[in-house]
Amino acid sequence: MALRRGLKRRARLVGLAAALLVVGLPTTGVVATDVPSGGVLVFVAHPDDDVLMAAGVIKQAVEAGNPVTVAYMTNGDRCATPSQVPAGHCDEHLPGIGDTRQDEAVEALEEVFGGSFPTGFDEDDMIFLGYPGGFLPYVRNGTPPLPGDMPNTATYADRGLGRTDWHDYWDGGHAPYTASAMSEDVFELIERYRPDHIFTHSEFDRHSDHLTTYRELMEAIDEVQDIDPSYDPLIHTGIVHVAAPAVPLSWPDPQLDPTDWHVPVPELEVTSEGELLWENRESFEVPAAMQNPWASNPKAQSVEAHASQVDNWLRRFVKRDEVFWIERLGNARGINDAYTVAEGGTLNIDP
Repeated sequence: MALRRGLKRRARLVGLAAALLVVGLPTTGVVATDVPSGGVLVFVAHPDDDVLMAAGVIKQAVEAGNPVTVAYMTNGDRCATPSQVPAGHCDEHLPGIGDTRQDEAVEALEEVFGGSFPTGFDEDDMIFLGYPGGFLPYVRNGTPPLPGDMPNTATYADRGLGRTDWHDYWDGGHAPYTASAMSEDVFELIERYRPDHIFTHSEFDRHSDHLTTYRELMEAIDEVQDIDPSYDPLIHTGIVHVAAPAVPLSWPDPQLDPTDWHVPVPELEVTSEGELLWENRESFEVPAAMQNPWASNPKAQSVEAHASQVDNWLRRFVKRDEVFWIERLGNARGINDAYTVAEGGTLNIDP
């Protein structure tokens, strides 16, 4: 998959965890029992992707005293556009759904911490970029044109940092839905925050908004590294939508048991063109409370907080671990190496 700009070489690091103890699993792989040290950015396409992929990571990172920021490319507002209902993308027209989903995102992260934000994290650590949900590839490529009945033509938000969208926060005005504005906003996010660890979507996720988020992020990191070659984040990529067309909702495992480990992603090696192997995954065990029965499980309740979206498929992400694959971009240490860790060993790769 060609990116819009030529990127520096990438390294997909094999079977490693950042200064983390490796323990056994029902299947082979790396289990990280602690979160990485340093600044953490969770950068996702839609409200709810953050808690599906990384609720446990967020909770543990904040409680360990690490600065954590959660950023959303869109407000998840595709169904606010009337033409998307007959197109089959929405069950019904939902005006104002972007505002609703921002509210749900804030409530969901409060639920991650048991119902209220702890010391060290609050709503100002959440950033809404405010681009249109379901249309990120349209914005990035300029084609096809955005629907004429969209209720918004510029970024917007009334929750999160500054209670406005990211462009308005840093530049004093809302950004039009253009490729240049979107790229500029992602660049400013990375340049200003310089996170050590970034948790985001995989390029092999089937959802086009997820892929576009990944591409915009990688290009922004590339540009920051042109300015400062010493900037060397670890990029942890995860999957929400399985790419295999015959089995799009076959993962996660349908058993709603928070004590179950994630099972292998179907056809992963094929759909990732051999780049992602299940045995090379990074697996973070969630906190013990997130393995509790549903009513007392903070991750389960954070998923339920996305009331406009929640169904049994989303509930399947409440598992004992959260799974990623690690990448580095540019002139990173270990660019030509593949690292492995023996069971019971440790490896320190903190930047």
